Amino acid sequence: YQRRVHGGEWEWTASRRDSTGIWMTTSPPNSPFELGESLPSFEPIARGDMTPRVSIPTFREFMKDLQKIHNVVNDGPVLSFASLQIRILNLMFEMHRILNTKVESKTGHDYLNVQVDNALQVRAASDRTHFCTAVGRWANGPPKMEEVLKLLDERGVKRGVPPMPQQLHLQMDLITLSKIDSSGDEVDTSEGGDIISQQYVHPIIREAFLSTNGPEQGVYLASLTKDVFRLLEGSATYAEMRMDLNGEDPQEIIRLAHWVSNHELHCKYVRWSIQVPTTYYQLKKKGKVNSLAELLDNIFKPMMDVTRDPTVNPTLAGFLFKVKSFCLMGEGRKDLVKSKTASIDPVDWTSKANPSYAYYMYYFWQRLVMLNESRSSRDMNTFMFRPDCGEEGPSTNLIAGYLLADHITNAVGLTSPVMQYLFYLFQIGISYSVVGANERNTTFQDHPFQLLFKCGLRVSLCTYIPLHTHRSEIAINEEYSLCRRIYKLTATDISEISYNSVLQSCFYTDWIENDDEQCRQLYLKSLCSLSSVRKIYRSNVLDQEREWVIRCANGKSLSTQEDWEYDRIKIQVPQELIENSDMKACEQIFYAINARRKYLKFKKLVTNLKNLENTIAKSKDGVFMLYYNDELVQEVLPSLKEYIEDFRIMKDIADGGTLRALATQRLQLLDLQFELHRRLNFKLEKSQSGDFYQCFKVDNHVHMAAGMIPKQLRDFIQRKATTCSEDIVAMNKDGQGITLGQLFQQLDLDPEELTIQKLDVQEDQALFERFDNFNAKYNPCAQPSLRELFLKTNNQVKGRYFAELIRDVFQDSEANRVWYTEFRLSIYGRSCDEWRDLADWYVANRVQSDTNKWIIQIPRLYSMLKSSGAITNFAQFIHNVFYPLWQATLDPKNNQTIDYFLQDVVGFDSVDNENVTDKALTNTLPNYWDNNDNPPYAYWMYYMWANIKTLNQVRRHLGMSTFEFRPHCGESGSMHHMTSGFLLAHKINHGVMLRQSPALMYLYMLRQIPLSVSPLSNNSLFLLYKDNPFPQMFKYGLNVTLSTDDPLQFHHTAQPLVEEYCVASKMWKFSVTDMIEIARYSALHSGFGADIKEAKLGKLFWLASVRGNDSKRSQLSNARVAYRYDRMGEEVAYINSFLVDKKIDNIFDDDIRELHYHEQEFSFPSFVF
Repeated sequence: YQRRVHGGEWEWTASRRDSTGIWMTTSPPNSPFELGESLPSFEPIARGDMTPRVSIPTFREFMKDLQKIHNVVNDGPVLSFASLQIRILNLMFEMHRILNTKVESKTGHDYLNVQVDNALQVRAASDRTHFCTAVGRWANGPPKMEEVLKLLDERGVKRGVPPMPQQLHLQMDLITLSKIDSSGDEVDTSEGGDIISQQYVHPIIREAFLSTNGPEQGVYLASLTKDVFRLLEGSATYAEMRMDLNGEDPQEIIRLAHWVSNHELHCKYVRWSIQVPTTYYQLKKKGKVNSLAELLDNIFKPMMDVTRDPTVNPTLAGFLFKVKSFCLMGEGRKDLVKSKTASIDPVDWTSKANPSYAYYMYYFWQRLVMLNESRSSRDMNTFMFRPDCGEEGPSTNLIAGYLLADHITNAVGLTSPVMQYLFYLFQIGISYSVVGANERNTTFQDHPFQLLFKCGLRVSLCTYIPLHTHRSEIAINEEYSLCRRIYKLTATDISEISYNSVLQSCFYTDWIENDDEQCRQLYLKSLCSLSSVRKIYRSNVLDQEREWVIRCANGKSLSTQEDWEYDRIKIQVPQELIENSDMKACEQIFYAINARRKYLKFKKLVTNLKNLENTIAKSKDGVFMLYYNDELVQEVLPSLKEYIEDFRIMKDIADGGTLRALATQRLQLLDLQFELHRRLNFKLEKSQSGDFYQCFKVDNHVHMAAGMIPKQLRDFIQRKATTCSEDIVAMNKDGQGITLGQLFQQLDLDPEELTIQKLDVQEDQALFERFDNFNAKYNPCAQPSLRELFLKTNNQVKGRYFAELIRDVFQDSEANRVWYTEFRLSIYGRSCDEWRDLADWYVANRVQSDTNKWIIQIPRLYSMLKSSGAITNFAQFIHNVFYPLWQATLDPKNNQTIDYFLQDVVGFDSVDNENVTDKALTNTLPNYWDNNDNPPYAYWMYYMWANIKTLNQVRRHLGMSTFEFRPHCGESGSMHHMTSGFLLAHKINHGVMLRQSPALMYLYMLRQIPLSVSPLSNNSLFLLYKDNPFPQMFKYGLNVTLSTDDPLQFHHTAQPLVEEYCVASKMWKFSVTDMIEIARYSALHSGFGADIKEAKLGKLFWLASVRGNDSKRSQLSNARVAYRYDRMGEEVAYINSFLVDKKIDNIFDDDIRELHYHEQEFSFPSFVF
């Protein structure tokens, strides 16, 4: 019909379509002409007869082709392929725009934009204010309305007896469009026809003022049209205006020609199109035509006659030279493929029902081809075929448009990825009135325009019927303005859409072929407005996409030789595009990384003392350090004052616009790169990945007091009530023992009737942003005494029940061996005896498992302890928490239980409600912090970090285990808690406040600081699941994993960690490879030893390259590991390209990780950068 494929190569016609004789008004896609280098030739073919150069496909052939393409469009593999390619095109454009927005703005000239309104109906071209004013003026002035009514009577328009204003119940000086609208009756669109006319404007108003056959030969519409001409000229806007031609008789097009001629409707900013509504069924009912063939003859025969002999009707001949295209409108809902009457010839179509729209399109196209052949053989202008297509009706209408049309209009139904891809490959023009569609049936959000534009389809904007859908005088400006704001289009995007509107229009060929200097300037202006960078991008991608299709069709797909090889997207950044702002941002990154290194770089203890005999630990300014004969043995840490200054600078960096701008761009790019990688390599990764349920995963953040699910707690309470009812579990005021059975009686609880609902430990709506209500959920049945008995280590039964419950929980993970835990136990800082009590409980009750490591959480409860008189100042709190650890470190023989317990402890956590307003950070030393107010969060963080760091240095020197600092950070509250975490923390629990700071997000990615996120917990307390940044952080490449936090409150199944993963996979569409990667992060985060990690992940697990991933053990695809490795290398190289005489290190580099791991081999079970 117009596009063919021969021998596996695309064949494009440069001058005319191969079988139709229709002028190609757009250059062949990807031709040099599009890049402004040369012009294609448009040589007319001289023929003296009406015989087509090649035979026109018959309707039977058309039906077969239509059916074949219909089958292709609905074929599963084709749909999958096209969906993938469309998504890739979308992502590639987003990447291009992120990387090239600045350079496109420099190389483009959007002030030169030439916009063409590709579809503007004459009868609805006025703006509503002007139209209503004119109608009000004309209705009360000459000519008399009686003449109008008489004319309407002749046409059979029902009007009643009173004059027109009274009949419509209008005060004509107060007329508005809503008052002259149609009656609002439901319009039957199944048959098609002139649906717009039926839906808008009262019939009387329409016939009188919006018809070329109105009073005095359509003077009112002509006057309105001239007003539109003046507006177009004043705004230098071009339009292709559509006039209606119904085909009711052969004289209709002649009357139309005389209407244009008599009213001198000529404007250099306007080209005419003939619009033919599918009104056969209406004309048939009125007896004006007997068959569809007669309707087509009424349209085309006068044009054929005047083409053969222009002297027959010079007015019509002149008019046709001004007409550039024919349009068809009124789709209806009939499907040609399913039609039983499809084979009927138009001569025999005498039914009172309309045929299907695709049937209409074929026979209209067939007649237009023959007309064009005749005209082109005589060196006359030819016409494009530009139907409305895809707004309503079946998909076969779009397929017919794909086969037959030069361009189509209002294809809001172009949602099939296969059809989108075909329209893209052949660059078929599509004009949309997005504002109009929003008024009628498709919202801005549901409209396909934005997606199609991003994917590179040749889309433009039009206004169509602005009288009914727009508000401003220059409707096309309103269309562009609204789309720019709603879809966040750049200036270059607007230039491209404008450029597309010119390419689709008939102005394009007029300006090229016309020797007039003004036309030549308009052509050059339209060509130069769009950035050459954008043109080259579109051209290259289209070339690559066609080559890819041909290669796939010929069976030449890529095959990888190694399992770590994958399809890559390469990005090049020319040095000339580097800007000063980017250089400054990279300097800030360099400072931030060095600041973190200053606080977290591990330094060995340098001393001549053997075994540190006769040394003691003393507190200096709130930090315990090692002394020998009052001489400091350890190196002095950065002071509180120095830390406050670094913290202030980091806050400024995080809040400033310089790094935020760069980080936002880089993170967006990483997001799109990951989406592209996942779509390009989905099958490869799937084939390499193993079983998620068998992969090693660790719950890195879970509190032991809520570490069981509600059913476990209920069953345990019921079991103890049955078997241990005589146990003394409490004492009354008189010092007499209270048994477990008596306790339940006092609480009016029957253990046998205890349900999970009565237990009342699960989250509910009262928890959101109410940390006090959350803490109350730790009390089973809302009874603090039950929490004290079953979930505490220090009580009347010496924590025996809690220990038994813990061992029940351990049994689950020990049974499957792929789900490990890092539970938290609390040290409050009330006294130094807490450590010994906890360690004695640990040893006595054997609460240890090779599937668990312990982390000690320090609640930030200084204010409560100070108010109760338990401590006098913050220094005493620090003493109570850390001094017993120094005693066990320097004198393990006299502190055996603590020493034994610490071998199973891998880190410290700082916990409590972050959603409280911090006091200002001051350099007040702990000895002087003696008021009842809690210190600021950043103050807590410094003294936790400092005391853990000095203790670790000594313990490593002695060959003892060391501890990581893993605080709750960024769950809620200030974003700058994450700033403290960046400087001081080895790893982070939560971290969702990173969503507020692209700069910090980027820094966390570059340093790969582990983050254990608990979306189900966040959803109940501070952040709805849909707003959680976890999926974005994962795509950016942050070192994130999933954890449960409090299964007792937030989970329901026997495996809460698997539940956490499953919910995330469903909500965020994670693949199996994604889930395994997240699980692998959890294993690397954990404090389990190298022996377990080697067994579960691979012998070189500490390496970030594929050398470190044993896919048979970790279950993770090597392609995914290689992708992450490459992305980090590219990011570091990008940043280093801006730095002079200094570099940041790539923490994924194998050599760096080898050195780092062996330096910390006897220190941290997992290493930190």
